[in-house]
Amino acid sequence: MKPYKECPGGCGTLTRAKYCPKCAARRGADYKPKSSKARGLGGLWRRKRLAKLAARPYCERCARLGITTFGTKERPLEVHHIVPRRMFVNSTDDPDAMDNLASTCVPCHQLLSQLEKHSIRASFLELTKPTPKTQFEAIASQLKAR
Repeated sequence: MKPYKECPGGCGTLTRAKYCPKCAARRGADYKPKSSKARGLGGLWRRKRLAKLAARPYCERCARLGITTFGTKERPLEVHHIVPRRMFVNSTDDPDAMDNLASTCVPCHQLLSQLEKHSIRASFLELTKPTPKTQFEAIASQLKAR
């Protein structure tokens, strides 16, 4: 089964297909998105991603919560940019620096992406502190408050 990814149509919806249903209908069959290389995710990114996954073959967010989640073929890990790439547009800093990357399981990466989509700006460390409520309940209450 394919992992979830953000729809390249720009809506931020997570989907397993090429596009979410809404963007697929809007784009039509002839639309081709930018290649990963054109989006700045070429060979150098792939090498850094593999290096990060080799250095930390477990979900860093789950580990901070006391859960051990290793990547497998059925449940692959993803690499999350702690500070989003788009924040580096006018910067000389490297958005793909190892200290800006975190190995995450698919559910944690989806959660972090959704929080980013809804402009809930919490640091990666804040999202890994155990709270009296479960993390998901706390985040759900933040989303409902919006």
